[in-house]
Amino acid sequence: MSIKFRIKKFIGRSYPVLLTLPAVIWIFAVCIYPTAQVIWLSFWGAERGRLDTFAGLSHYMRWFTDDYFHMVMYNTFYITFIGVALRLLVGLLIALMLVRSKLTNYLMPILLLPWSISGVVISIMLKWMVDPAYGLLNYFLMDVIPLLNKPYNYMANAETARWMIILGQTWGSIPYAAVVLVAAIQAIPRDIYESAQVDGANTLQRFRYITIPWLVPAIQYLAIINTVFGLRSFIFIWILTMGGPGGATEVYGTYLYRQFFEYLEQGWASSIGVFMMILNFIIVVIFTKTLRARVY
Repeated sequence: MSIKFRIKKFIGRSYPVLLTLPAVIWIFAVCIYPTAQVIWLSFWGAERGRLDTFAGLSHYMRWFTDDYFHMVMYNTFYITFIGVALRLLVGLLIALMLVRSKLTNYLMPILLLPWSISGVVISIMLKWMVDPAYGLLNYFLMDVIPLLNKPYNYMANAETARWMIILGQTWGSIPYAAVVLVAAIQAIPRDIYESAQVDGANTLQRFRYITIPWLVPAIQYLAIINTVFGLRSFIFIWILTMGGPGGATEVYGTYLYRQFFEYLEQGWASSIGVFMMILNFIIVVIFTKTLRARVY
């Protein structure tokens, strides 16, 4: 066997590996190595920004004893899950209206406009709208519909601040949910509806026993995507409230940022990152198991 033949044979066997090597290197550089680094840092304490004290599992035990961390957990779940429920519900209603309209092809590009706007721009727009001095919302509620006697500072109240964040994030995310659900509804075979109608099923029954089961995969996908992105929300909340008032809108993203860059608690902040990874994994598994598609 000649050397030339051996070289060709080696290249032929190695060709698939060489093609996948750039992707493997990229995944290692941006996923595996940073994740391993975060896990490693979570076992160390920090003094003046230097990791010089081995902390063991103390940061992980702090998950169960830190009251402020528990409040951050509550805020994160509150804002995320209410927002996800609103996006799915409103997105489904819009999708049902669109599929019945003859102008669907013209309305879809318009519907996608809010989703195409940057989260930074949306948060700044919302911040201006709810400003107590010159915001559009106070003007509308005081002059157009006189429900208020004086300007109201929405970001100074914990509950209204949370709901402004939820509504702002929902407004920017509903279009994507609606488009996905429109595509899922249009993929349902029409003959199933016709057969059900012939058998005497009314509109509500057709929606309950045909539309909803066929939409389960799309709803599952949207629930997972919106939950994962909601749990790691940062920019929107940071621009609007920076976690205030009094930590009422502090979520994992803003809390981790403060601990790592402002208080230089890299070890504790890294353990929060590990907590978020575990939480995202658990939520994805739960959604996958409980919302498993069953199309009849």
